Amino acid sequence: MATQASSAATPLAFMDVLSPTVAYFDPGAGAASSSNRIPHLIILLTWNNARDEHISKYVTQHRARFPNSRILLVRCTFVTWIRPSLRRRRFEAALPVLRDLAVAAGTEGQEPKILVHIFSNGGVASARTLWDLWTSGIGGDEQIPRYAVVMDSCPGLWTYKRNHHVIMSSLPSWAWPLAHAVMVISWLEWIFQGRHGPHEINAEALNESGFTSREVRRTYVYGTEDKAVGWDHVEAHAEEARERGVVVRMEKFQGGQHVSHARVDADRYWGIVNETWETRK
Repeated sequence: MATQASSAATPLAFMDVLSPTVAYFDPGAGAASSSNRIPHLIILLTWNNARDEHISKYVTQHRARFPNSRILLVRCTFVTWIRPSLRRRRFEAALPVLRDLAVAAGTEGQEPKILVHIFSNGGVASARTLWDLWTSGIGGDEQIPRYAVVMDSCPGLWTYKRNHHVIMSSLPSWAWPLAHAVMVISWLEWIFQGRHGPHEINAEALNESGFTSREVRRTYVYGTEDKAVGWDHVEAHAEEARERGVVVRMEKFQGGQHVSHARVDADRYWGIVNETWETRK
């Protein structure tokens, strides 16, 4: 189906590479079936420019908890974040997996068949694009199996200071003038075209019916000291989701920083993930 990761030394070498931003793992004969209570598929949508050694820590934990679940890894890079058309082309490689899942898992029942794990605004952007592709590729959102969602350190709205911090986190320190240039050009483009910034557009998409209609429940995991995503932005998004009928759970980490909650308190973090999946209506 795909080529194996090029280097056996990389922590994600066991996954099949479907495109530069999509990888897939199928455990084989023991894979989840419709008769059990483990995820048929775990979808991980990573933060911007996440490194393999960091992603692998989350993949390892999911495999330990759900060894028979398939895993779809969807990466965000700076280039795909600023070029939605490229993001869409690269994500098309995931469609065969998602179509097969829809057939195997089915759409009956009220319990989730998929666990969706979204990280930061990069993951939110990826989720929006992936769901657009998925719904258009299988004839509408009603054909998607139900799912539960964990949102880690997201979504955040556009602010100059926070977005400059995000860009600089993936660039060398000498590149700060480039980061400012990107910020100013993007801001001016949005203003003159009368558009909202991409963070707002992507965040709104996750509260629209195209995403929420098959969602069973959602947990926001966020921190009070996050320099990239404001806790107040997360709570505002959650409140809007509640108003639209989404079952919402809030988990605020006092002093928590961006995409670091699992490292600071692993027991609490993974307990939250487990409960998001296992909680029955």
